[in-house]
Amino acid sequence: MVGAAFGAYWFARKSGIRFAWTGAISAAAVGLVTSILYLVLGAVFPLSLSVASGGYGASASLVGATFRTFLMTFLIAGLGALAGYALAQFAPDSSNVFIAAWRWMHRTRGFVRTIAESVMVYAVVFTVIGVIALIAMAISGKDPSALALVFFLFPFLPIATFVIGALGSLDVTIAGQQSTGISVFASGMGNARWVFVALVVVFIVATLYVALRAAARNMYDRSYADWKHSWKSPVAALVAWLVIDFAVASMNVTASVSTQGSFSAAFGPAMWFFLVAAIWAFLVEVVALTFGPTLVTSMPGLWKVFVGGTVQQTPQNVVDYVAACSPKKTNAAQQPIQQPSESGTASEQAPVDSVGTTPVAAATTQTWQPPTAVPMSAPTGPDTPNAANATQPIPVTPAQQTTPTQQIPTAAAMPAPTDQVPPTTSATAQMPPVIPPAAPAAPKGKPLTAKQKTGIIIGAVVVGVIAVLGIAYAVLNATVFSPQSVADRYVAALSSGDYEEANNIADPQLDQDQRLLLTNKAAQTENATITNARVTGITDSADGSKLVNVTYTIGGEPVNDTFTMAPSGSQFLIFRSWTVTTPLLKEITVSTDAATPGLTINGIEVGEENAVSGSFGSDLVFKVYPGTYRIAVTETEFITESGDGPATVSTNGSTYAYTSVEATDALVQAVQDGLDAQLQTCAASTEFEPEGCPFSMYTFSEDRYRNVTWSITESPEVDYIDLGSGEFMTSGGEATATYEYRQYDDSWEPDDYTDYIYVYGSFTIDGDQVNVTMDTY
Repeated sequence: MVGAAFGAYWFARKSGIRFAWTGAISAAAVGLVTSILYLVLGAVFPLSLSVASGGYGASASLVGATFRTFLMTFLIAGLGALAGYALAQFAPDSSNVFIAAWRWMHRTRGFVRTIAESVMVYAVVFTVIGVIALIAMAISGKDPSALALVFFLFPFLPIATFVIGALGSLDVTIAGQQSTGISVFASGMGNARWVFVALVVVFIVATLYVALRAAARNMYDRSYADWKHSWKSPVAALVAWLVIDFAVASMNVTASVSTQGSFSAAFGPAMWFFLVAAIWAFLVEVVALTFGPTLVTSMPGLWKVFVGGTVQQTPQNVVDYVAACSPKKTNAAQQPIQQPSESGTASEQAPVDSVGTTPVAAATTQTWQPPTAVPMSAPTGPDTPNAANATQPIPVTPAQQTTPTQQIPTAAAMPAPTDQVPPTTSATAQMPPVIPPAAPAAPKGKPLTAKQKTGIIIGAVVVGVIAVLGIAYAVLNATVFSPQSVADRYVAALSSGDYEEANNIADPQLDQDQRLLLTNKAAQTENATITNARVTGITDSADGSKLVNVTYTIGGEPVNDTFTMAPSGSQFLIFRSWTVTTPLLKEITVSTDAATPGLTINGIEVGEENAVSGSFGSDLVFKVYPGTYRIAVTETEFITESGDGPATVSTNGSTYAYTSVEATDALVQAVQDGLDAQLQTCAASTEFEPEGCPFSMYTFSEDRYRNVTWSITESPEVDYIDLGSGEFMTSGGEATATYEYRQYDDSWEPDDYTDYIYVYGSFTIDGDQVNVTMDTY
């Protein structure tokens, strides 16, 4: 835009191109050629990026050959060229477009001057703030490459900071989600809120400066110091922001990820901000028309700060050149030269407005000389040195200039505007406009006394303090002490895994043992907590409570949830306190075996005392926060988890988990060893039916048997263990009895008998010991 304006000004000033139609068509041509050139460059030079790390890779291709590139280049370059052609006609007495813009702005009057100065001040202030913000971001993130974002974020970044500082809102719209606003009153800002408050303070100071410059201008140019003109700059600001919102104030980001689909987000001022801009523009007019002049004249030491806001004289040769280029120059030549006076009627008859035009006299030739000055009294008062003798020059109107020094043809004698450009080499053409070097006279009336000045200062301080306190109260009440703030802190604590902070905000009303899974340790496993959590709305209930709607993600699935809040007294006597009355508590249920030695949930050892109901061998119910929980059995030397291993439950899906256990080989061997030991004890018996043993020998007459001994010829093996009942069973074994049998002739002969052994019994685990008890059948 700047380059197009520079070139257009140089070309139009050299060739004498008129702004009307010729300049407009030329500007459109500049925009068209430039946009085509950019489109070709964007298509010829795409930017491809790729990165790979750890087996994963990503690539991107940036191509500028889009309709938006064509359209925005056409608009920006065309507007720049249009500004250059306009300045070449209305400020031709400059060597380049920058000086021309500066002179045009200081010569123009009324609401156009107010809008131009506002744009200048706000652009400088908030561009600097935006650059400072990027520098701070680069320093805090230790990433100097962040400074390169200035090329992508201009002019969005200055506009965004300006909108936030003006108490507006920056809307963030993500595809498929509800839009949110970023402002000084928005929730979830955390420690960044003080930055937004600082933006508001900077904006107010800049606005007051613009208003005081307008007040100083009204003291010189009283034609526009009237309430009937106060509506013009607000309407201009309103229309300008309607255009800015659609043209350059938004930023769109789109991306496509193969595994997650497309993503798009839009950033821009809220659509209603044009009303806020109009209100601030009207407040500038209010200050300039009420107490602004009083403040300016009461601070003579700061006059140099406000003097740039006064109206400078337009040289007569520029006036004549503008008149010669005007399509209505014939009609203009028939009217006398006039300059706006303090009379509103005269101002309306012959205004010197943003184009700086003044009709030309109907004479065949005119002469022109630099404007002279006449003395004007400076503001007087007790604090003004040499008040009686203080005089300052102010420029006179062209009608007062009578001494001929240079012949200038009239409009009727001009063949083309090219010949009417004032010679830039002459001292006359290059003479800078007259700037009043001292403060203007105070408004009609008696000068302010020292007591009056003190009263004004004290009143201003009191009003300022009240305003600051009011703004601070409004900001704090709408942010730190609002239900939105409490809800945001609660949701943020859950999302970050700070469950202990969540407990402080909303008491779960559980015993201390039952809060074991509501501690930070429960959130330390992978994917345990909710993500993308935010408050989507707060509605009022009939009983004065608040229903808070939240949305979050668990395992990639979106979840909508609610909780309630209620007032609970006050803080610092003036702020209402809010508390969460129904915390976001969920339940998970775990079915266990009676033999389960213990459970771990998200790595935390839990027992029956940590559940709100149930016991081992039944269903255990635990209170938890929304998220994902991994449930595993506490394994020992003798007991291990069976099945597929640890189970995972989600408060958004299945909340029921079943666990089972089985004996380890070590337990089977321990039971076998205990059984074998007891069988050997039985085998040492000399009884035909050892008591408590799983084998025996029947004798029909005890006096016919003697000298019995037992041996375990095949030991039974444990092949079944029931951890729930603590019982076991074995396969078949054999026990052999060797004895002597008395024959019918009373002789004793050796004999033997084999008995099959089947054992079932019970066992208990006592630490690292297994106790076995045999039963027989």
